[in-house]
Amino acid sequence: MVDLIAEHPDEARALLKSFLTFGNTIDSHLGDEVWIDAFMDTGESKFSKTNKELQDEFMNHYDTVVDLKTEFYEKVIQTVNLLIREIGKHVLMITVDDLNLFFNSLKQRKGQLGKTELAPATIKRHFSNLSCFYKYLKAKKYIRHSPIPDFKTLTLKSHLKNHKMRGDRQTPTTQDIIKMANGCWNPRDKAVIVLQAKTGMRADELLGIEMDDINWDSQHIRLQVREKGHHKRVNPIVFFDDETEQVLKRWLTVRERWVTNGTTALFLNKKGEQMQFSTLNRIVKKAGERIGIHDEHSENVDERFTSHCFRHWFTTVLKKKIEESCLIELRGDDRRGMNSREHYYRIPLQRLREEYLKHIPRLWV
Repeated sequence: MVDLIAEHPDEARALLKSFLTFGNTIDSHLGDEVWIDAFMDTGESKFSKTNKELQDEFMNHYDTVVDLKTEFYEKVIQTVNLLIREIGKHVLMITVDDLNLFFNSLKQRKGQLGKTELAPATIKRHFSNLSCFYKYLKAKKYIRHSPIPDFKTLTLKSHLKNHKMRGDRQTPTTQDIIKMANGCWNPRDKAVIVLQAKTGMRADELLGIEMDDINWDSQHIRLQVREKGHHKRVNPIVFFDDETEQVLKRWLTVRERWVTNGTTALFLNKKGEQMQFSTLNRIVKKAGERIGIHDEHSENVDERFTSHCFRHWFTTVLKKKIEESCLIELRGDDRRGMNSREHYYRIPLQRLREEYLKHIPRLWV
């Protein structure tokens, strides 16, 4: 049978497609071609690989070929497993209708701390995970088309529009930051809060810091913006002051007892490995909850506190004190949008450091 198909692939494809159309067994949004391509593979059948084998192949690819965060790809697989449990089909057979069923099941799941339903952002994240997985399957020629874009167009976009979180991201006051920093007894958590507030760096930039990136003599950190793929930041240098240095060094005395496997990351989790975003997110939210500026269940952005709120505070407190070009440089943004000449003028690091130390508020930690 396989030899016959290999000798007459076009005729076999047409016959199979007419049979499937007559039987009305294939979802029109996904397209017959996706399923037929898998079935008509003249070599080893693509269905000879189980869901588990395809997931393992996905993880192995990103472990060996791409140097990116393992935690993200583990979450992709968690979502894929959730889809498989809910739908009970091979991943190559998933259609838009199946995704709608999965979407409805997600809406009925309880959120964190017993919340009646999952937040729209959580649902969006699940389908972003699936999009990553199906892009891989498409790139590896397991499928011709991914069902995710059609599902997003038909269902997800309208849901997110109707359940859009309200308000602007909140900007904490200096007193809020002081309370958060001084309310942390864990040296690591205090260092995380103080460093992120005093530098305005993004979460992924903070998590990527390694011990050798810190220059204690000139009190600056060189972020690995190109090596780690953080392409948003142009200027990789961030400065810190004396009290930030004291907080960091207190953490380093504890870090020596935490570290395992010789990791060089500045911030670690409880296993002694490089801290991941989930741990950072938990530290920041707990700090916000302690002083009453974070509501986990609120759908209003201005009632939730996240790592990016530190960046808003950093910008706000410096905006009225230093010139715009210096602030943009300290934030790591691109100055090309200011005017045609500003891009060619490099602000000396010594001047940036002096402006920073002169105006960054003290947190009394």
